[in-house]
Amino acid sequence: FPSPHIYWFMMSGVDGTTWKSVSLTFVEYEDGDLIGKGLAYFSLVPIFITFAMGIVMLVRRDMQSILLTGGLIGNETISFLLKHIFKEPRPMRDDGSGTTGYGMPSSHSQLMTFLTIYLMLLMIFFVKPSPSKYAPLWWSLLGKIVVAGSLLTATLVICFGRVYLQYHSPKQVFVGSVLGLCVGIVYFYVANVLLRPLRAAFCNTLLAKVLFIKDTTYVDDITLIEYEAARKAASIHQTIKKLT
Repeated sequence: FPSPHIYWFMMSGVDGTTWKSVSLTFVEYEDGDLIGKGLAYFSLVPIFITFAMGIVMLVRRDMQSILLTGGLIGNETISFLLKHIFKEPRPMRDDGSGTTGYGMPSSHSQLMTFLTIYLMLLMIFFVKPSPSKYAPLWWSLLGKIVVAGSLLTATLVICFGRVYLQYHSPKQVFVGSVLGLCVGIVYFYVANVLLRPLRAAFCNTLLAKVLFIKDTTYVDDITLIEYEAARKAASIHQTIKKLT
Protein backbone atom coordinates (compact mmCIF):
# COMPACT_ATOMS: atom_id res chain seq x y z
CA PHE A 1 0.00 0.00 0.00
CA PRO A 2 1.07 3.61 -0.44
CA SER A 3 4.02 5.11 1.37
CA PRO A 4 4.84 6.00 4.15
CA HIS A 5 6.52 2.63 3.89
CA ILE A 6 6.56 0.20 6.76
CA TYR A 7 9.36 1.01 9.14
CA TRP A 8 10.86 -1.60 11.44
CA PHE A 9 12.43 -0.88 14.81
CA MET A 10 14.44 -3.44 16.72
CA MET A 11 14.10 -3.66 20.49
CA SER A 12 15.69 -6.26 22.73
CA GLY A 13 14.12 -7.39 25.97
CA VAL A 14 16.05 -8.29 29.12
CA ASP A 15 15.72 -11.97 28.22
CA GLY A 16 17.26 -11.39 24.78
CA THR A 17 13.92 -11.51 22.94
CA THR A 18 13.88 -9.29 19.87
CA TRP A 19 10.74 -7.24 19.25
CA LYS A 20 9.73 -5.61 16.01
CA SER A 21 7.14 -2.87 15.68
CA VAL A 22 5.56 -1.85 12.43
CA SER A 23 3.74 1.35 11.62
CA LEU A 24 2.11 2.05 8.29
CA THR A 25 1.63 5.71 9.17
CA PHE A 26 5.12 6.47 10.47
CA VAL A 27 6.17 9.91 9.20
CA GLU A 28 8.85 12.10 10.75
CA TYR A 29 9.17 15.89 10.71
CA GLU A 30 11.54 18.30 12.42
CA ASP A 31 10.45 19.22 15.91
CA GLY A 32 8.91 22.69 16.00
CA ASP A 33 8.36 22.85 12.24
CA LEU A 34 4.63 23.54 11.86
CA ILE A 35 4.77 23.35 8.05
CA GLY A 36 6.53 19.98 8.26
CA LYS A 37 3.96 18.77 10.78
CA GLY A 38 1.11 19.72 8.47
CA LEU A 39 2.79 18.09 5.48
CA ALA A 40 3.47 14.96 7.53
CA TYR A 41 -0.21 14.59 8.35
CA PHE A 42 -1.20 15.43 4.79
CA SER A 43 1.12 12.71 3.48
CA LEU A 44 -1.27 10.15 4.97
CA VAL A 45 -3.92 11.11 2.41
CA PRO A 46 -2.92 8.40 -0.13
CA ILE A 47 -3.39 5.71 2.52
CA PHE A 48 -6.82 7.03 3.47
CA ILE A 49 -7.81 7.30 -0.19
CA THR A 50 -6.88 3.69 -0.90
CA PHE A 51 -8.83 2.36 2.05
CA ALA A 52 -11.75 4.70 1.30
CA MET A 53 -11.94 3.45 -2.29
CA GLY A 54 -12.03 -0.11 -0.98
CA ILE A 55 -15.01 0.80 1.19
CA VAL A 56 -16.72 2.58 -1.72
CA MET A 57 -16.18 -0.51 -3.87
CA LEU A 58 -17.81 -2.77 -1.26
CA VAL A 59 -20.74 -0.41 -0.69
CA ARG A 60 -21.56 0.67 -4.25
CA ARG A 61 -20.53 -2.53 -6.05
CA ASP A 62 -20.19 -0.78 -9.40
CA MET A 63 -17.55 -1.54 -12.01
CA GLN A 64 -15.99 1.91 -11.94
CA SER A 65 -15.15 1.80 -8.23
CA ILE A 66 -13.90 -1.79 -8.61
CA LEU A 67 -11.64 -0.81 -11.50
CA LEU A 68 -10.34 2.31 -9.76
CA THR A 69 -9.54 0.37 -6.59
CA GLY A 70 -7.76 -2.24 -8.67
CA GLY A 71 -5.88 0.52 -10.46
CA LEU A 72 -4.68 2.03 -7.18
CA ILE A 73 -3.42 -1.34 -5.99
CA GLY A 74 -1.83 -2.11 -9.35
CA ASN A 75 -0.19 1.31 -9.45
CA GLU A 76 1.33 0.77 -6.01
CA THR A 77 2.53 -2.68 -7.07
CA ILE A 78 4.36 -1.13 -10.03
CA SER A 79 5.99 1.41 -7.70
CA PHE A 80 7.05 -1.34 -5.30
CA LEU A 81 8.62 -3.41 -8.08
CA LEU A 82 10.46 -0.43 -9.56
CA LYS A 83 11.85 0.50 -6.16
CA HIS A 84 13.41 -2.94 -5.86
CA ILE A 85 14.70 -2.80 -9.44
CA PHE A 86 16.35 0.62 -9.18
CA LYS A 87 17.30 0.23 -5.49
CA GLU A 88 17.99 3.95 -5.25
CA PRO A 89 18.21 5.05 -1.61
CA ARG A 90 16.25 7.92 -0.14
CA PRO A 91 18.16 11.21 0.25
CA MET A 92 20.23 11.98 3.32
CA ARG A 93 18.75 14.62 5.59
CA ASP A 94 20.39 17.90 6.43
CA ASP A 95 21.49 16.54 9.82
CA GLY A 96 23.18 13.55 8.18
CA SER A 97 20.50 11.03 9.12
CA GLY A 98 18.52 9.02 6.61
CA THR A 99 15.36 6.95 6.26
CA THR A 100 15.12 3.29 5.41
CA GLY A 101 13.84 1.82 2.16
CA TYR A 102 14.24 2.77 -1.47
CA GLY A 103 13.07 6.07 -2.88
CA MET A 104 12.88 5.70 -6.68
CA PRO A 105 10.13 6.34 -7.66
CA SER A 106 8.08 8.20 -5.06
CA SER A 107 4.98 6.07 -4.57
CA HIS A 108 3.12 8.98 -2.95
CA SER A 109 3.61 11.11 -6.06
CA GLN A 110 2.83 8.21 -8.37
CA LEU A 111 -0.40 7.28 -6.63
CA MET A 112 -1.74 10.83 -6.36
CA THR A 113 -0.90 11.63 -9.99
CA PHE A 114 -2.52 8.37 -11.11
CA LEU A 115 -5.68 9.11 -9.12
CA THR A 116 -5.88 12.71 -10.31
CA ILE A 117 -5.49 11.99 -14.03
CA TYR A 118 -7.87 9.02 -13.88
CA LEU A 119 -10.64 10.94 -12.14
CA MET A 120 -10.17 14.00 -14.33
CA LEU A 121 -10.45 11.87 -17.49
CA LEU A 122 -13.52 10.24 -16.00
CA MET A 123 -15.12 13.63 -15.42
CA ILE A 124 -14.21 14.86 -18.91
CA PHE A 125 -15.56 11.88 -20.84
CA PHE A 126 -18.30 10.40 -18.66
CA VAL A 127 -19.55 13.00 -16.18
CA LYS A 128 -21.50 15.38 -18.37
CA PRO A 129 -22.58 18.60 -16.65
CA SER A 130 -26.27 19.17 -17.10
CA PRO A 131 -29.01 21.24 -15.47
CA SER A 132 -31.69 19.60 -13.36
CA LYS A 133 -34.85 20.69 -11.62
CA TYR A 134 -32.80 21.03 -8.44
CA ALA A 135 -29.78 22.98 -9.70
CA PRO A 136 -28.73 25.01 -12.77
CA LEU A 137 -25.98 24.05 -15.22
CA TRP A 138 -23.40 26.35 -13.63
CA TRP A 139 -23.73 24.43 -10.34
CA SER A 140 -22.79 21.18 -12.09
CA LEU A 141 -19.84 22.86 -13.81
CA LEU A 142 -18.71 24.39 -10.52
CA GLY A 143 -18.74 20.95 -8.91
CA LYS A 144 -16.39 19.56 -11.55
CA ILE A 145 -14.06 22.54 -11.20
CA VAL A 146 -13.94 22.19 -7.41
CA VAL A 147 -13.20 18.45 -7.60
CA ALA A 148 -10.50 18.91 -10.25
CA GLY A 149 -8.93 21.80 -8.35
CA SER A 150 -8.94 19.83 -5.09
CA LEU A 151 -7.27 16.84 -6.73
CA LEU A 152 -4.56 18.97 -8.33
CA THR A 153 -3.93 20.89 -5.12
CA ALA A 154 -3.68 17.72 -3.03
CA THR A 155 -1.27 16.17 -5.54
CA LEU A 156 0.98 19.24 -5.59
CA VAL A 157 1.02 19.50 -1.79
CA ILE A 158 1.93 15.85 -1.37
CA CYS A 159 4.66 16.02 -4.00
CA PHE A 160 6.10 19.11 -2.35
CA GLY A 161 5.82 17.47 1.07
CA ARG A 162 7.85 14.42 0.05
CA VAL A 163 10.75 16.69 -0.87
CA TYR A 164 10.27 19.09 2.05
CA LEU A 165 10.29 16.24 4.58
CA GLN A 166 13.35 14.84 2.79
CA TYR A 167 11.82 11.43 2.12
CA HIS A 168 12.48 11.81 -1.62
CA SER A 169 14.69 13.82 -3.91
CA PRO A 170 13.06 16.09 -6.53
CA LYS A 171 14.09 13.55 -9.19
CA GLN A 172 12.32 10.70 -7.38
CA VAL A 173 9.15 12.77 -7.03
CA PHE A 174 9.30 13.83 -10.68
CA VAL A 175 9.74 10.26 -11.91
CA GLY A 176 6.90 9.08 -9.67
CA SER A 177 4.61 11.81 -11.01
CA VAL A 178 5.41 11.01 -14.65
CA LEU A 179 4.85 7.30 -14.04
CA GLY A 180 1.54 7.98 -12.32
CA LEU A 181 0.46 10.19 -15.22
CA CYS A 182 1.37 7.57 -17.85
CA VAL A 183 -0.09 4.63 -15.95
CA GLY A 184 -3.28 6.60 -15.27
CA ILE A 185 -3.84 7.44 -18.95
CA VAL A 186 -3.08 3.93 -20.16
CA TYR A 187 -5.18 2.31 -17.45
CA PHE A 188 -8.11 4.63 -18.11
CA TYR A 189 -8.07 3.70 -21.81
CA VAL A 190 -7.84 -0.01 -21.10
CA ALA A 191 -10.49 -0.01 -18.37
CA ASN A 192 -13.03 2.25 -20.07
CA VAL A 193 -12.51 1.60 -23.77
CA LEU A 194 -10.89 -1.78 -24.43
CA LEU A 195 -12.67 -3.58 -21.58
CA ARG A 196 -16.07 -1.99 -22.15
CA PRO A 197 -17.59 -5.06 -23.93
CA LEU A 198 -16.22 -7.40 -21.26
CA ARG A 199 -17.63 -5.22 -18.50
CA ALA A 200 -21.09 -5.39 -20.02
CA ALA A 201 -20.82 -9.15 -20.43
CA PHE A 202 -19.63 -9.64 -16.86
CA CYS A 203 -22.50 -7.58 -15.42
CA ASN A 204 -24.92 -10.03 -17.08
CA THR A 205 -23.36 -13.08 -15.43
CA LEU A 206 -24.95 -14.89 -12.50
CA LEU A 207 -22.07 -13.94 -10.22
CA ALA A 208 -22.53 -10.21 -10.90
CA LYS A 209 -26.28 -10.49 -10.33
CA VAL A 210 -25.84 -12.36 -7.05
CA LEU A 211 -23.35 -9.75 -5.82
CA PHE A 212 -25.42 -6.83 -7.26
CA ILE A 213 -22.47 -5.63 -9.33
CA LYS A 214 -23.48 -3.02 -11.90
CA ASP A 215 -21.86 -0.66 -14.37
CA THR A 216 -23.18 2.91 -14.24
CA THR A 217 -20.23 4.58 -15.96
CA TYR A 218 -22.11 5.16 -19.21
CA VAL A 219 -25.36 6.31 -17.58
CA ASP A 220 -25.92 10.06 -17.74
CA ASP A 221 -26.84 11.81 -14.48
CA ILE A 222 -26.54 8.62 -12.44
CA THR A 223 -26.43 10.64 -9.21
CA LEU A 224 -29.74 12.32 -10.07
CA ILE A 225 -31.29 8.99 -11.08
CA GLU A 226 -30.24 7.35 -7.80
CA TYR A 227 -31.46 10.35 -5.84
CA GLU A 228 -34.88 10.32 -7.52
CA ALA A 229 -35.20 6.55 -7.04
CA ALA A 230 -34.36 6.87 -3.34
CA ARG A 231 -36.91 9.67 -2.87
CA LYS A 232 -39.59 7.70 -4.68
CA ALA A 233 -38.91 4.57 -2.63
CA ALA A 234 -39.00 6.57 0.60
CA SER A 235 -42.29 8.22 -0.42
CA ILE A 236 -43.89 4.85 -1.21
CA HIS A 237 -42.68 3.46 2.09
CA GLN A 238 -44.16 6.40 4.02
CA THR A 239 -47.48 6.05 2.17
CA ILE A 240 -47.73 2.33 2.95
CA LYS A 241 -46.83 2.99 6.58
CA LYS A 242 -49.62 5.55 6.92
CA LEU A 243 -52.17 3.17 5.39
CA THR A 244 -51.24 0.40 7.76
